[in-house]
Amino acid sequence: MHTLEASASKKMDELMPAIDRLHREGISKQLTIGNKDSNIVVTYPPSRLASPMDAEDVYSDPQNLLGRNTLYVHVPYCDGICSYCGFARTAIEREDPRLDSYVNLVEQEIGLLRRAAQDILIPVETVYIGGCTPTVLSEKQLDRLLGAVQNSFAVTPDTEYTLEGSPETVTREKVR
Repeated sequence: MHTLEASASKKMDELMPAIDRLHREGISKQLTIGNKDSNIVVTYPPSRLASPMDAEDVYSDPQNLLGRNTLYVHVPYCDGICSYCGFARTAIEREDPRLDSYVNLVEQEIGLLRRAAQDILIPVETVYIGGCTPTVLSEKQLDRLLGAVQNSFAVTPDTEYTLEGSPETVTREKVR
């Protein structure tokens, strides 16, 4: 066995207990290859926590929303397009007016959901802002987006927030 192969094999042996633990928790990665591109799909949160529900069931009785919920906000913009990414995305400049328009639309959609829930604040354990590179949004745009979430959902100091970012667009202020 070549030295490089032996080294890679040793690394895999070291990683397997951690990978097995993640799989037991329902977290997995699945490599999909198609059209010469590949993308990695990560289930988050663990799929064992998810349960399917028809939209009409959700809106017919807002009490259906009073459980453990994860809120995912997709931001479909990046300052560049990576060949491995499988998300719906658009390359955009950081000062592009479409960013403000998108935040306006997300605020409106959150308002529609709140009205459909008859103004019940839906409890949220995890807020995940991802998709492409949400840190292309300005600090003001992120504040607006998070403000809409905090005003329309029952978040607590224990609510987990996750924000995908890129080293090129992350700033200390955006993380705050």
